[in-house]
Amino acid sequence: MLVAGWGKRPDVLHDFGREVYLAWRVAAGDVLYRDLAHFNGPLSVWWNAAVLSLPGAGIQTLLAANGLVLLVGLPLLDRLLPRFASPLARSAAATAFVVLCGTAHLIGIGGFDFVAPYAHEATHGMVLAVAALLCLARLREKPTAARSLLAGVLVGLVFLTKVEIALAAGLCVLATLATGPGTGAATSPRWRPALVAGLLAPPAGAWSLSSLSFGPAAAFEALARPWAALLSGRLSAEPFYGAVTGTADLAGNLARFAAVGAAEAG
Repeated sequence: MLVAGWGKRPDVLHDFGREVYLAWRVAAGDVLYRDLAHFNGPLSVWWNAAVLSLPGAGIQTLLAANGLVLLVGLPLLDRLLPRFASPLARSAAATAFVVLCGTAHLIGIGGFDFVAPYAHEATHGMVLAVAALLCLARLREKPTAARSLLAGVLVGLVFLTKVEIALAAGLCVLATLATGPGTGAATSPRWRPALVAGLLAPPAGAWSLSSLSFGPAAAFEALARPWAALLSGRLSAEPFYGAVTGTADLAGNLARFAAVGAAEAG
């Protein structure tokens, strides 16, 4: 079972043990946000809990599921990149994604790739966002209610992962709604309402499901917490986020970046 799997891969437990713990407890019957503190959206925890609910599931099962997410993301990138990149750039991007993001172990701990991510919300959100971008691109070519609904649902699922990725995907939806289809595309009058309906469906479903466990107001507060932190500036004020984003010493980091760039150019 799960605990036995931990003993086989203590390095993985060290790297993304909290992610596994949350999913394990939800699979055992605990309720996310009520019994377990969590800052990001619920989708990844719920998905991982479903994976760990399989008979005999453990760490290796979750790693295999993460590998499947990677395999799904590759063909999506392969379909999206030709729309704005040359063949050389497309090949370079795909290679860099596999080598650097897929299974790379570039630092002292191994929890920063797609197979053993530090935060599953980042990997799940990225793959869903790429799928959503591909749908939005096709939507501009031929706006139909079905395509709009699918694109909206994918972006809505992104909103249940990580706020940074959701913000980028949401801006893409706003741009699509504002600019409309491409020139000469046959337009369905229902594509905009379908896109908005699809976008709202996953968050509304997550809120409804959480409301059954700890009430509508608390469920809304839990799902909105990452956005409230972003808008209030609490995230940018955290020393950890300042360190990892480089804003804690922005002037010094920019100077070092310029120095390294000058050295490489010379």
